[in-house]
Amino acid sequence: MERIWIVVPEPMRKAPTRTATTLALACTLLAACGKRTPQQPAALDPEPSRITEVAAEPVDCHAYTERGLLVRAESRQAFRAALGEPDSVRTETVPNRHDPAVTDTVVALYYADLTAIVWKPGYPEARDLLEYVEVRDNRYLRWPALGIGARARDVIAVLGEPVEQSPTRLVFLCGPSEAVEEPLVFELRAGRVRSVAFSRYVD
Repeated sequence: MERIWIVVPEPMRKAPTRTATTLALACTLLAACGKRTPQQPAALDPEPSRITEVAAEPVDCHAYTERGLLVRAESRQAFRAALGEPDSVRTETVPNRHDPAVTDTVVALYYADLTAIVWKPGYPEARDLLEYVEVRDNRYLRWPALGIGARARDVIAVLGEPVEQSPTRLVFLCGPSEAVEEPLVFELRAGRVRSVAFSRYVD
């Protein structure tokens, strides 16, 4: 049976304005894909002893945001190496945030139980920047007891009060820095978690 160490979280801060922009872009790409016949994602194949050690680690909102996602890929190539070819891919172009004359590319990779959004700046030699990952299976989560199927009230009891709470989702802001916006979002159905989304600040 998994053990969860409850750590009292630090006081929550107000949600910065860019949170809505990041989530809106993610929702646009997620909604645009439509129905598909998913393929079985490649196995992560962690060692059993590793799973036991991970489940016993202390967890609070900061730890979940920084280390809750087991897939450590940061680029399109890394996701393909870890999970295989995605079921589908969607690409959109957007003006660069610092230089509107430069065109960036936003790529969404859709797997059966995971969606990743990667930002590719339009500058020469620019590398992929991971902006968003949504998971719908506990195999990708370090603390599955606070993952898919968990009760919303249990998530709040461990991670603290969210900055946004509704019958359909919980939003936490507890990244590594007060200066950046990295919302952690639990989508809910009937009071239980159906997906967990991690956002990474891209500048």
